[in-house]
Amino acid sequence: MMNGTQSGKTFVFLFILIILSIVLLLQSLFFSRTKHFQINIMDGFLLIWCLYVFLNNYLQKVPFSLHLFEFYGLIILYIAVRLTQRKYLMWLYVALISGGIIQTVYGSLQFFGILPSHHELFKITGSFFNPGPYAGYLASAFPVILGLCLFNPSIRLPAETKSLSRLTNLITLKSLAVVLIFCMCLVLLATHSRAALIAVLISAFYLFSIKFKPYEHIRTYFGSLIKRILLFITLLILLVLSLTGLYHLNKESVDGRFLIWKVSMNMIRDKPVSGYGFDQFKAHYMNYQASYFEQNQASEEAMVAGDSNYAFNELLQVSVENGVPGLVMIALMLIIIFMSSGFSNYGTVYKIQKEDITGIVAKAGIISILVFGLFSYPSEILPIKTNMVLYLATVAGLCSKMKMSLPVTSTRRNRHLLYNLFRIIFSVILILLIYSGSKSLYRCSKAYHLWNKAYQLYQIGAYQACLENYEKAWPALNSDGDFLTGYGKSLSMSGKYDKAVEVLLQAAGYYPNVVVYTALGDSYKQLGETGLAEQAYLHAWYMNPGRFYTKYLLAKLYYDTGQEEKAIQTANELLLMQVKVPSTAIDEILEEMQNIIIHYKDRNYKK
Repeated sequence: MMNGTQSGKTFVFLFILIILSIVLLLQSLFFSRTKHFQINIMDGFLLIWCLYVFLNNYLQKVPFSLHLFEFYGLIILYIAVRLTQRKYLMWLYVALISGGIIQTVYGSLQFFGILPSHHELFKITGSFFNPGPYAGYLASAFPVILGLCLFNPSIRLPAETKSLSRLTNLITLKSLAVVLIFCMCLVLLATHSRAALIAVLISAFYLFSIKFKPYEHIRTYFGSLIKRILLFITLLILLVLSLTGLYHLNKESVDGRFLIWKVSMNMIRDKPVSGYGFDQFKAHYMNYQASYFEQNQASEEAMVAGDSNYAFNELLQVSVENGVPGLVMIALMLIIIFMSSGFSNYGTVYKIQKEDITGIVAKAGIISILVFGLFSYPSEILPIKTNMVLYLATVAGLCSKMKMSLPVTSTRRNRHLLYNLFRIIFSVILILLIYSGSKSLYRCSKAYHLWNKAYQLYQIGAYQACLENYEKAWPALNSDGDFLTGYGKSLSMSGKYDKAVEVLLQAAGYYPNVVVYTALGDSYKQLGETGLAEQAYLHAWYMNPGRFYTKYLLAKLYYDTGQEEKAIQTANELLLMQVKVPSTAIDEILEEMQNIIIHYKDRNYKK
């Protein structure tokens, strides 16, 4: 499939969710013996947030996307986990640990060159498309493994005979967990993901603080005010030094994130209430970045700008897409998770008991993903989202002190009637989801195969065959900005400029990017629409002012259409531009710009 490391996971997940939905439907219709159900305040807030997202999408006419399909699937997964009996829940955590083990081994084999990477620029990616999401996944699984090591030391591998008892006493799950933690940390270091390392450290600190209660020791050893002030100053200095070191470890990357956050704040300021709709950040961000650089043409931030699909901060992205109300609801859910004392066996002092291990590691897992999300994009990575759903469902299942039984009617007959009504509504919704989901999934998966064929044909220059596959896939993917970008670029390369303009303008509505506007400029230029071509090239350059190619195309447009002053000015600007990454292509561009200037000077001299 196209983008197989991402789309492949999505389609497998969704097809499995179709099967799971059928199981839930059969259970609801034929095998459910209970006559009541329970929800709690956590379930309630998640339900309200989901309804808010659906309503916001409907009012803003948000188009279909594969991420929206994932969102529906994750809701079904949450319901399934919540319906899972407590005694079977640990098996889901065993599966999660297994995923962490597999990915750790996968990354290690890539590091030693035994398995290939999925990105030409990076040596280690796991089964992901680059090291960032891979490191984020490991960070999301890390707290479960560390929690097993800290809170479950008594579980040992079973010994069948007395002769093996001594050996099995040494080979415990705890020791295996220690080895896995060590290997996972080494792999995380190899990914160079600072966000994942910070997430691991903070989630580990949370687990250690519950296990060893350092606050009691701090009160004992730092009882006086002077000692506490000195401790605070020391910790503050260490924090500042650590952050400074992390900043200078890759300064350009951090500055690039600061730019994205600054532009994202402009987006929030324009639509603070409703936002732009679910998964609509990339449909607007690059236009805002272009506007920012158009107003700040001399900004040094141009050197760290790029084509961005994500805010690299989940709180900002939630605010951009769902407005401030969406962010407030997320904040309230986090308060419920971390500030309440409603866990069944914790009380107010977190008394550690065997059955509470899943609750502890679930909260640590939520912390890890949240911290990673402050600097990255876990909401775009399906395996991380499935881990998050498991953690949220686990925490919700433990909030026993806040449970509200439904229905609330007094008579048993009325309770049964209301429950049966709910069961019928739930079954009808599942039937509709199964039917429409199966149909849409099949059509969409087939289109992704066609898209991949088209992309491969484009790479070898077989444009006509490429366009045939794009046209077949278009009905299913006509609102996918990436697909439309590739389709429009192929039309432009094959000389079908009128159709290319139509498709590229459509692509710009779903995912504006530099490729779309450079291809649009090329098509307008071939159609003789010089003014529109100039606007397209300028917009592409403002999106990412550090790139030479877009401004080179603008200079060529001026030169080819006889606009001498603009051609010379643009050529001089290119010659003065700072080179971000030296290459042969840039050297050729600069040489051609010098030739343009020389050409005009010679012509004017002859005159």
